[in-house]
This record gives sequence, C-alpha cells and structure tokens, in this order.
Amino acid sequence: MLIFYLDISDRSLKEIVGDKWENRVVYIRNKIRKSYLDQISLLEYYYFLGEHLEKRRWSRNSRCFIKEKFFEEAFKYVWKSAKRVYKLYKTRGVHNLLTVQHTTTNTLNKLSVNDYSLLLSEAHKVHEEELNMFLGLFIPFAEAQASLISFAEAQV
Repeated sequence: MLIFYLDISDRSLKEIVGDKWENRVVYIRNKIRKSYLDQISLLEYYYFLGEHLEKRRWSRNSRCFIKEKFFEEAFKYVWKSAKRVYKLYKTRGVHNLLTVQHTTTNTLNKLSVNDYSLLLSEAHKVHEEELNMFLGLFIPFAEAQASLISFAEAQV
C-alpha cells in the first residue's frame, strides 16, 4: 500500500520578469548568481531556465546565448543543472519544487547518467501512481454524481 503525504506549502512559484526571451534569461541568470538563495529558490530558477531553454528546444543559439551570459567555467554546470532540474520537475510536477527537502542542484549535477535516469524513471512511476490514485478517487465520485443526476431527472 502506498502512502502519500501532501505538504501544502505557503510559498508560490517565483515570477520571471522580462518582455523578451533574452531578458527573462538574463533575469534568471542574475537570480542564480545570488549567493544567498535558499535551495528551493535556486532549484526554481534552474527550472525556469530549463523551461525557457525547452521553448527554444535546447538549440545551438540558446546554448550560445547562455554560454555568453555565464562565465565559461560555470556554463557546463548551469546547462546541466537547468536540464536536469527542468526534466525532473516537469515529470514530478513543478509544484513539488516548493516542498523539496533533500534535492539540490549540486546533488542532481553530481549524479551519473545512469543514476539520473533511474531517478527520472522513479519520478515517472510516482507521478503515474499519484495520477492513478486521483483517478481512483474521482471515478466513483463522477459515477455517484451521474446517478444523482439520473435520479433527479427521473423525478421530473
């Protein structure tokens, strides 16, 4: 039997400022560079960077833009972090960023390709189990509601 804990966070996702893709990426870069960010905020900004890069399909042009905006030695770390954080929380659900307790960008970056693939696979599995649990709760409710509607229509 699976037990799910729902932790409702009082935090909300950050808002990314900027009218153009490039301006939003620079805004995210400036936030990532801040040394005082807590891990949840840092994960959020890497997620949003990954989301912006996904919109450009991780293209060569977007790669060059990121390379230009970050120091050369930081580029590989930033690119890999953005990709891994985005893929993980796209799978798991971005809302999970707000309640994360043990995942950090450093941890995700240090995982081997095999370990990261295993983590993604588990995230897919957990997401599917949560969805099935939700549907399992929803279907009886929908059936009961349909029965009530049928009963009410029969009374008319």
